[in-house]
Amino acid sequence: MRNLIERTARFLLLALAVACLAPLGGMQARAQVDDRFPHLFAPQFYQQQQQLRPRPRIIHRAPLPAPRVERRRPAQPPPAAAVVVGDEPQTPDIQPTAFVYVLGDVMAEQVATGLGEAFEDNPDVRILRRTVSSSGLVRDDFYDWRKSIHDLLSSQEKITQAVILMGSNDRQMLKDASGAPLEVLSDAWKEAYAARVDEVGRAFAEKGIPLFWVGLPIVESHRMSADIRALNEIYRNSARKTGAIYVELFDPFADQGGRYSPFGPDLAGDTVKLRASDGVHFTKAGARKAAHFVEVEIRRVLDQRAPGVVAVPATDPDDPASQDPALQPGGVERAINQTVLRGLDGLPPAPVAIPQRPVAGPILPLTGSETSQGGALMTGVAKRANTEAGQLIERALVQGRAPDPKPGRADDFSWTGSQTR
Repeated sequence: MRNLIERTARFLLLALAVACLAPLGGMQARAQVDDRFPHLFAPQFYQQQQQLRPRPRIIHRAPLPAPRVERRRPAQPPPAAAVVVGDEPQTPDIQPTAFVYVLGDVMAEQVATGLGEAFEDNPDVRILRRTVSSSGLVRDDFYDWRKSIHDLLSSQEKITQAVILMGSNDRQMLKDASGAPLEVLSDAWKEAYAARVDEVGRAFAEKGIPLFWVGLPIVESHRMSADIRALNEIYRNSARKTGAIYVELFDPFADQGGRYSPFGPDLAGDTVKLRASDGVHFTKAGARKAAHFVEVEIRRVLDQRAPGVVAVPATDPDDPASQDPALQPGGVERAINQTVLRGLDGLPPAPVAIPQRPVAGPILPLTGSETSQGGALMTGVAKRANTEAGQLIERALVQGRAPDPKPGRADDFSWTGSQTR
């Protein structure tokens, strides 16, 4: 019973405490939302809100002028473009007067390419080629060069000069007139082969066409180089007999020791690769160098040509007008000379004319390749003199050997044999 009374008392005390705290929470809530002095701390803001808005101000503006209408003028045609006259002269279309035929095998084809580059700036000269790969003067069954050359000379083709380079494929068995085989480069073989070379040379000589027979260059194979020397001797002797011009290529493509070298100086003097990997044919630079030796001879013959003759039309001997002296060959020049002489009869003798110096000297090419006397291209460096100084330079700079020491000099390390204690 006592416990029940205590529990009831505790419950009542708790309910009384809750009832006392409830009004305090309500007052705190009202204090947070109390808005009884809204304008106490911001009177200026309140006054601005209470002021009346100003009345709109009406501005009277002058009326805008009427838009101006522009009348379009009729379109005028554009001015004609001005004609500009250039200062550069027009290059005339020059027709070639010299036709150079290049005949032979693949090496002749390469030389023809080099000649085309050499005469590229000379429209007066045209390089024509007629080459057949793997051909020569031995295998007539493969390609008959003798018949082809006779047909060419009998045709209406214009041929001023001819260049022949062949023979690298002619180291083969040759048959005589009876059909018997001949050993390569034997005496009988050389005689039969030389007869064919002479036949070609005489064919051009009969037509009065200058022929340049180009010898074969040195090759990598020692045996083939020896055979080429024998063939070049045949070409040289035949050119001497038939009036052709022999062009040497063997020595210009050899080194200072006369040996084969794929490298060598080009036309500019730089050391470049001149021969192909097969050790026989040329590179582009080598073909241009080989063509240079032929070019020198071609230009020399072209410079010796007689000036062109002007053709005079034939006149009818029965025509009375043809009897006029002025219409005869050279008549106009004679008439002019007579008129001038008649006008000079009454004049005093002319004073002795003082020779005038030329306005300019001879024109020399600035980009041409230097050649020695006779037009031959320098192929190597001249050998040093056989002197003591030359031997020392050769030994030190070329062979890489130190000079012999002299007694008493700093480089003398020889032992005298004396001992000191």
